[in-house]
Amino acid sequence: MLDSADWLTLTAAYTESAIDTLQQQGTLGLYVNSEFVPFMDDSPELNEWRETLTEADVQLTSLSIGGYVSAEILVDVLESIDGEITRESVTAAFRNLDEIANPLMGMPFTFGEATSHNPNRASRMVQATENGWETVSDWVQVP
Repeated sequence: MLDSADWLTLTAAYTESAIDTLQQQGTLGLYVNSEFVPFMDDSPELNEWRETLTEADVQLTSLSIGGYVSAEILVDVLESIDGEITRESVTAAFRNLDEIANPLMGMPFTFGEATSHNPNRASRMVQATENGWETVSDWVQVP
């Protein structure tokens, strides 16, 4: 059954331990979406993230990029507030936000008045191969 279809899973499977296990079992070909620049890539956009997390002894994963990007966005929003930082002023700053570009994301982060949000609808696909995780697509954006 594994060989009869292409298998796709979510970002949480994009880890060093998963590729090690897949390689040991010979179960290659699995596709995983990376919501950010694939963390095993040698892209220069990852340099500051790698340095910061390595210095803090935090595991390098796609999910840790999410935390890093979230913290950067929060700091940008907090720095935009003129006056006291309160729940109300932070909420207003997010609601008034046009967009924040981040080099680790495939599209700008947005927020607003809608009843629901999916501010990061971009992914790049990686695939489990004999050589490790390999990036196999450019950014794909879901409408």
